[in-house]
Amino acid sequence: MTSTATAYGLDRGLPASEDAERTILGAILLDNNRALETVETLQVQDFSRDAHRRIYLAMATLESAGKPIEIGSLTQHLIDSKELEAVGGAGYLASLTDGAVRRSSVAHYIKIVRDKAHARSLINLCNATIAAAQDQSETAEVIHSRLDESLMALRGNGGESEIDLRAHVMATLEQMRFERDTPEGTLLGISTGIDELDELTTGIRPGELWVVGAPQGRAKTALALQIARGAAKLGIPVAVRSMEMKGDPVVRRCLSAISGVKAVKFKDPRRLSPDEWARIQSEAAQELAGLPLILDDRPVSSLAQFIAKSRLYIRRDKIKLLVVDHLFALAAVTKGNGTRERVETAAEALRRLAYDENVAVLLLHHTRKPLEPNARPTEDELKESGNVAIHAHVILMLFREIAEADSQEYRKGDFSGRDEIIAAKIRDGGERGTFDTWFDKRTLEWRSGLLRGIGR
Repeated sequence: MTSTATAYGLDRGLPASEDAERTILGAILLDNNRALETVETLQVQDFSRDAHRRIYLAMATLESAGKPIEIGSLTQHLIDSKELEAVGGAGYLASLTDGAVRRSSVAHYIKIVRDKAHARSLINLCNATIAAAQDQSETAEVIHSRLDESLMALRGNGGESEIDLRAHVMATLEQMRFERDTPEGTLLGISTGIDELDELTTGIRPGELWVVGAPQGRAKTALALQIARGAAKLGIPVAVRSMEMKGDPVVRRCLSAISGVKAVKFKDPRRLSPDEWARIQSEAAQELAGLPLILDDRPVSSLAQFIAKSRLYIRRDKIKLLVVDHLFALAAVTKGNGTRERVETAAEALRRLAYDENVAVLLLHHTRKPLEPNARPTEDELKESGNVAIHAHVILMLFREIAEADSQEYRKGDFSGRDEIIAAKIRDGGERGTFDTWFDKRTLEWRSGLLRGIGR
């Protein structure tokens, strides 16, 4: 019986197209403008043959130095670097243009070479994974995690398609036609639950990364669950990936919001009246269980594993909104030198996920504790923010005023109920804005400022 490793091993030969490689090198010799087209996309290691790698590297070196790429200069460069014989001598260089014609573009051949290189990388990665699994010196989980990371890196280094302005324009017009045909009063994106904020942003759109920032204990998770639940009620598939809060308290929060029963009673169900308990079991629980909502609180071992599982939810379960709670927890399992680099890497990975999969991503992120209790937050206060603000399409900062004196409604140091959602950044020319809101402690939901005072 032939094993998989043997059947698909190196004995069958690795994918390559030496003809396409020669065509590219010959085209560069005939027209140096082809070098500019090629070096933007093709890397030295994409060539399968060692001689072609050496020749291409020499061409790229000449091009970067502003020198002409011709038989004479290329030959001299390879002589100086003692590589002429390794590439087959001056005769092989001259043969690259035999029968070659000047081409307006070598994009087709670049695509062939890149595809073959990608296939070789996949084979090498699979063979290395098989060898590691057979060696058994590492656990399967470690090997799996490394495979996920390698696949993500390989995907990120995939070949880029040629930019076609006409195609971009037509795709944009088609999207605009779809939006124009959407009935008035229908939100184009996913609702935040705050009407004024929806009007300003048009909701969370596919491909966008939204960041919700606030100090700990300012109800970021509550807002995220409110958005997720609202979308799911409209039939929009949602995945909530929580690395800080377990599924049980998340479910209790959702049941409180659906049933209208005070959230504090869910901490001790013995405080529920018989009617409340009956309403939760017969109505709220059934409604929640029937929503297209995934609550995933399982441990995450690496950024690559997190992204891979998220892609699975997107492609298998067709989710349109991914909620991530929270960035620091994801950064903790991300490789990098220091917190700042890990945070930036994780944020960039989520932005790419939103873009590549055309899915909306809502990311929760802690801000520094303000020096003054009632200082309004800004995007600059995102902890170790680095490029987080750059990657985000929209940044929402949550502000909850802390009472500075006792009153009939609250004690000094408690939240006063005068809360705000601040749109600190809106990409694509959107206006910033501050929206009066209040946080309903009864059901742990954010409400419009127009309803302030009801249910506190």
